[in-house]
Amino acid sequence: MSNQTENVPSKERVSPYIYFGSVYFFVVGVLYLWGYWPTFGINALEYMNLTDTLKLAAYPVVSSFLFVAIGVVVAEVIGINRALAPGAGRETPVGRLLNRLAPFIAIVYALLTLALLAYGPATKWLVLPALFAAPIYLIAQRRRILASVLPNEAARTLVLLLLTMLATYAYGYGKLDAAAVLDGTDYRYLAGGTVEGLTIPDPAKPGNRVKYLGQINDYVFFLLPDNATSVVVRFDKTHALQLRRYRSWIGSNSSP
Repeated sequence: MSNQTENVPSKERVSPYIYFGSVYFFVVGVLYLWGYWPTFGINALEYMNLTDTLKLAAYPVVSSFLFVAIGVVVAEVIGINRALAPGAGRETPVGRLLNRLAPFIAIVYALLTLALLAYGPATKWLVLPALFAAPIYLIAQRRRILASVLPNEAARTLVLLLLTMLATYAYGYGKLDAAAVLDGTDYRYLAGGTVEGLTIPDPAKPGNRVKYLGQINDYVFFLLPDNATSVVVRFDKTHALQLRRYRSWIGSNSSP
């Protein structure tokens, strides 16, 4: 009975993680907004308060990241039975070779990741979150972060994987959303209604469409057909907006 009590995390141990967890998820929300809105020259933080950050970013990030999380969980469960004892892998011939080559591998890894970041197409953000998260995860695992509240090795490994990937994934998902609007592969556009000071061209031609970027509090944001000019309008200056969604899997890959 006493052993079970010792394994239950105390309130003093959990409290700091609750505080830093709140900050972490706020940062995740900011990263998504930072990945999406600046692509159009818009500083979203000027139009929102702290609670809006989570509200605007939570649904798109969490709903899409859920599939990534499921994949990580399945991979972790499948690999449990084949896992070596902690530290045993270092003593194998392959482990000793990798330890000797570790500095060289780290340099090549960093250079390839930076090259992809600088020169890769928009789809690079499907891969970069995992590449950025991997070294952070390894450092967190070696330092046994969360060990006081998650003493189980398998559970802690899974949680650390998800947490390290979520932050970078949020920023990348924002970039992918913005790229889809610019490329014309997935966006919403004005099909009708009135916007004060804005003429809505015939939306039948894709090149004439005014794209809808989103709404923050009392402001609505649009992208004009030139794909470079953003328009900010107060919501009370609009009337009966009709939005349609266009989605295509064929399009160019601009590099944001």
